[in-house]
Amino acid sequence: TTVVCTDKTGTLTENRMTAERLWLPSSDYRLDHERGWILDSSGKQASLDAALRRALEVGVLCGTATPETQGAAGAGDPIELALLRLGALAGLDHGTLVAAWPKLHEIAFDTETKMMATGHRRDGRLFVAVKGAPEAVLACATRIGSEPGVKLSAEARAKWLGRAASLAEEGLRVLAVAEKTIPLQESPSYKNLTFLGLVGFRDPPRIDVRE
Repeated sequence: TTVVCTDKTGTLTENRMTAERLWLPSSDYRLDHERGWILDSSGKQASLDAALRRALEVGVLCGTATPETQGAAGAGDPIELALLRLGALAGLDHGTLVAAWPKLHEIAFDTETKMMATGHRRDGRLFVAVKGAPEAVLACATRIGSEPGVKLSAEARAKWLGRAASLAEEGLRVLAVAEKTIPLQESPSYKNLTFLGLVGFRDPPRIDVRE
């Protein structure tokens, strides 16, 4: 190595994460930010099917960021703000979801687990929404896809780790989303998760970065 270039988020970049890809078991989605569309694998505006809705709901629910409102910027982690904007593209409003499914628990992000979780009362049970590093989430997942999901094999786990690596090679920051539903009286944990997919984010460079 003869040259090492380093950067700090917000110096050469805008520090405004934007979601660029969603890779779910059902499809590989891309974002068209100019039109505000989520595009399916054929390049058409995606329909909000059950698998896509479930992944976006986890992204909207699992966080502590304050959503953007008219005349006011959002506050909180840039990744979480990007997830809120992504959900809004599909008509999923954070306030509406939390009002319908009140948050009862929160497991804050930890550098050891590389995950965070929130627990919400839904239909008399506790819905646990999880996001985190792909390798951490996949290690805790035993099923894949929407409820009831199918068993996550070792081969499938390795395939999804490879997909996460391929997104990272495109310059994207990658998170995995997962869920589970347990009895209301239980405490949320990272055991026996259902893996829902990957989200890739990009932090755009500043306009004047070339100079």
